Order: sequence, then structure tokens, then C-alpha cells
Amino acid sequence: MSDMNPKGELLVIGLEERHLLLNINTIAEIQDHYDMTLDEVVGMLTDKREAVKVLRTVVTILLNDEADRKKREGYELKHYTEQEVGWLITQEDISEILLAVFRAYGLSLPEPDEFESPNVTSGQTG
Repeated sequence: MSDMNPKGELLVIGLEERHLLLNINTIAEIQDHYDMTLDEVVGMLTDKREAVKVLRTVVTILLNDEADRKKREGYELKHYTEQEVGWLITQEDISEILLAVFRAYGLSLPEPDEFESPNVTSGQTG
């Protein structure tokens, strides 16, 4: 059974430790924003023309989701605009932040064997 209170991928941004977590809410918001699947949006992060704009939007969504989740636990974290996130991400930080988003994307997906039923492995019944 999975941890019911996942932490997400650690990212230090604006001198603050934050955690990027892809959950159903953030996935839906990202997909709605771009009217694309999450895989397509993540693919845009590898496109040099689109990566910076997409990174700014995705990081904003993930940071603000964490602020909303933590508020329910009694913690106050800053909500960011896309412009504020853009100010926090410098050319030196882009690679590190991209890697954190990619790790959050990979860590948030179930393991491939979690999709398979234990009784369906080769198409044979037994």
C-alpha cells in the first residue's frame, strides 16, 4: 500500500524548501490549462522553444497546490503567480528545476506491475 501522505520532490526555490507533487488535482489542472495529456505537456518540457513557458506554468501549479495542501494541515506557504515563479527561476536553475519536475513526474506514477492483475500475465487462463 502506498504512503497516504506523499511528500513530493524536494525543490529549493526562493530560498524556501518546497515539494513538487503530481497528484490528481495538479494533473487535471495542467491538462486543462494546455488541453493536452500530461505526457504531451511533459514532452513540451523537452522542446527548447516551449520549455521555459511550460516550466514556469507547471512549477506555479505545483507550488500553489502544495500551499493549498499544507494550509489544510495548518501551515502557510506562499502562493505564486507565474510572473513571480519566472523571477525565481534563473538560467542557472533551469536544469535543476526541470530535473525536479521530471522526477516528480516519474515518482508520481504507479509502478508498471501495479497495473497488472496477478492472474493476467500471459493471456492464458489457468
